[in-house]
Parts: sequence; structure tokens; C-alpha cells
Amino acid sequence: MSRFEAGLFDVTDPGRRQLTGRPEELFVRYRWRHSTATFGRQLLVMPLLNPQDGRLSPNYAQGLWLEINELKSTALTAGWLTKIATRSTSDWASAASSIGLYPTGVDETGQRAGYAGHLSSRGWASWA
Repeated sequence: MSRFEAGLFDVTDPGRRQLTGRPEELFVRYRWRHSTATFGRQLLVMPLLNPQDGRLSPNYAQGLWLEINELKSTALTAGWLTKIATRSTSDWASAASSIGLYPTGVDETGQRAGYAGHLSSRGWASWA
């Protein structure tokens, strides 16, 4: 099957030909002056996790995300993410099990890096 065709459905279950939706954005946002705190399921754009091109749905994240813009010419972002809805899948997964679903590069010996199923984590921390 073409990878483009598989992306129209759920890449974790290619034989399933039924489109199933998932709740994607559901969050609470608090704004204070120029800053925001968002808790829940949200679409984030950052180097580690970005929407990408997803036929079924882009990447979504669940957790707490802070954007602090109180200092002139300075923006701080930080977050703790616990669940990821990877593009072209129909379920939410833990942060650890979301890594390795798509090709992950190679290790120092040139062998394919086998992250899938070999990681454990309570979430991802990110800041900039």
C-alpha cells in the first residue's frame, strides 16, 4: 500500500478502512496581560512537535503550555506534554509510545534507530 494512501486512514491499523474521529482541541486557556497558560488538548507549533502534513489529522498534544510575554523583546515558552495524537492515527498515545511511529533515522553505527516500543516516560518537557 502506498504511504500516502495509508495516511488517509489510521497508519497504526492499515487494514481498517473506516475513518474514526478523535476529540482534538479541548482546552482551558487563561490570559493575563500578554501571557497565556493553556491546559488540555491543543495544536502546538514548535520544532519538536508540529502539525506536519497529515491526511487524517495533524499532530496534537495534551498537557500544559505557557507563553510568557511580559518582558519587552523577550518571549518565553514552556510546557509539559503527557499525551500525543500523532498525525494519521485515531487514538491518543503516551508521549513515549508516540516516538518511533514514523521513520526515526539511524544510530551511530548506521542501523535504523528502533525507538518504537522501547521508551518510557511520564511526558515531554519543552522550553525556549
